[in-house]
Amino acid sequence: MTTLYLAMIGFSITVLVQAGTNCSFYNNIAELAYLCIEVGHTVLYTILVTTRLFIMRKRMKQIMTQHDSSTYNTIALMVIESAALYSAFGIAFIVAFAMHAYGLTTLCFLSIGRIQGIAQLFIIIRVARGRAATSEWSTRGTAIHTALGFAGTVSGTTEGTDNKQIGETERDVHLFANSEKPAEIPVSAA
Repeated sequence: MTTLYLAMIGFSITVLVQAGTNCSFYNNIAELAYLCIEVGHTVLYTILVTTRLFIMRKRMKQIMTQHDSSTYNTIALMVIESAALYSAFGIAFIVAFAMHAYGLTTLCFLSIGRIQGIAQLFIIIRVARGRAATSEWSTRGTAIHTALGFAGTVSGTTEGTDNKQIGETERDVHLFANSEKPAEIPVSAA
């Protein structure tokens, strides 16, 4: 990814230098290479992010059998659908540029900024309609039952920058077993 990003920077500088020497925009080979690397970077990034999401979904299913994996699916879908429009439009731009279809190239060139905005709007619309991952999704699945519970209070005050009493805590750890009465184990603050 870093190599592609550095190549994009290198080609963009080359395009700017060539544009300053009265080179025609439509006959600039460095521009075509830059466009190919830019769209390739977008596609590769999308593939890597969604692959990582699906790997994490699989790991979570292995760890917690009752895990609701729809959060990973929704986020992957948001990434894919926001990148798909831009990538398809970028490929059309590259093909038109390589075939010297000046009218279509100009149309694509003038519209690419709006397409990037629409790609972001896909995510915003999904969130606004409530079809995106929300904080309530994290509590949708069945919680893992443990036998460990924490309770405690923090004592101490802070005045200005005098932090002498910060960290003096009173904590109890409650172990809940199958019996009616929970066992209490006091923990001393260090």
